[in-house]
Amino acid sequence: MKKLIVSVWAIASLSAAHAQPNTLSLSQSGSGNNALATQQGRTNTGTVSVAGDNNYASFEQSGDYLSGGISIVGSRNNALVQADHYVNETTISQTGNDNMGITFSTFRSDHNQVRLTQAGDRNTGLAYSTDHSDDNQIGLTQTGSGNTGEAYSSYHSTHNLISISQTGDANTGTAYALSSDRNQISLSQTGDGNRGYATASSSDRNQISLAQSGDNNIGLISSNDGSYNRGSISQIGSNNDAQLSQVGSVNTASVMQEGNDNTLSDLERDPNVRYRIRYFGALQQGYGNSFSLTQAGDGNTLRFGQSGNNNTATVTQTSY
Repeated sequence: MKKLIVSVWAIASLSAAHAQPNTLSLSQSGSGNNALATQQGRTNTGTVSVAGDNNYASFEQSGDYLSGGISIVGSRNNALVQADHYVNETTISQTGNDNMGITFSTFRSDHNQVRLTQAGDRNTGLAYSTDHSDDNQIGLTQTGSGNTGEAYSSYHSTHNLISISQTGDANTGTAYALSSDRNQISLSQTGDGNRGYATASSSDRNQISLAQSGDNNIGLISSNDGSYNRGSISQIGSNNDAQLSQVGSVNTASVMQEGNDNTLSDLERDPNVRYRIRYFGALQQGYGNSFSLTQAGDGNTLRFGQSGNNNTATVTQTSY
């Protein structure tokens, strides 16, 4: 099929002047297509739908109270959705192999919903909000094998909900907050060979949770240089590895493992540098910290350390 390039601009500046919303709809079917859609103004809606192989679709919205997204069915597609300003909803839905999707809200964009859904093999997904963006919902859902997902909020962004859900084999998920406070970070993985990383760096009052169900999973939660953070890891299955580190004050943490041959890694210090941790299983440094760890099954290994005042630790091991 002949290559088709489509570029659409919704003249929302006129709609803003007349207080009338615009609706944009672009549909493509075939191979080797390119699509570009841009909206500006208020209360606009837009949809880009592409069916075929080797497609590229980009959708940008600038304004308030906007909704729009890209839906692609096919292999080796690329999709990009960008939202600016306030109270916008952006989505990407991809079904097929070798897809890459990116959706995000830009600088000082608040109360936005950013969602990316991928079903298929070897997908890569990225969903995020940039600096000084508050009260956003950032979600990434992947179903299939060989997926890689990343979701985050950066620099002085607060009250964001950051979540990754992966179902399938050999998935890698990374969810984190960077210099951002009062965020909820969750990572859920179901399947074999998953690796989950959930972190908060230089951030306060964040809730971080990692849930894994399956074999050969590795879970890592880390909160560095922050206070009043809560971290939890839940693993059900065999051969899981859980690692948790907290540095700061008034942090709480819990780890639950159920199955055989689980390990809470090793806690060691670098012999060349005093007080530097080289590897950690569970580590807390600061004041008013608490920790709870439960293991059930055979062949479990635990390393745990606390440093500071007013700490509370509860550890339970059960072997069958």
